[in-house]
Amino acid sequence: MSTPQTSQPHPAIRVDHEGPVVRVTLCNPGQLNAQVPSMWLALAEIAHSLAEEVRVVVLAAEGRSFSAGLNRGMLAREVCRVSQTSSPQRLAALRR
Repeated sequence: MSTPQTSQPHPAIRVDHEGPVVRVTLCNPGQLNAQVPSMWLALAEIAHSLAEEVRVVVLAAEGRSFSAGLNRGMLAREVCRVSQTSSPQRLAALRR
């Protein structure tokens, strides 16, 4: 039997690997495991780096919600940035 290994490739993702089983856990319950693009990149990297011996990947989450979806705070920051750097015509087009 192999020795369990734990890593945290992203502040909101923990990976536990034991033999042919990998458990990927979203671990930001204070934010309801809300997603950000850096999480997607980390998940893709985890998937691409799986050893040939892995036969099962379990995706789990801590807390009362698996995931609240996209982190709206991130969107609010982007809207502010766009509104500060865009023309009124571009902003009107984004609102449609």
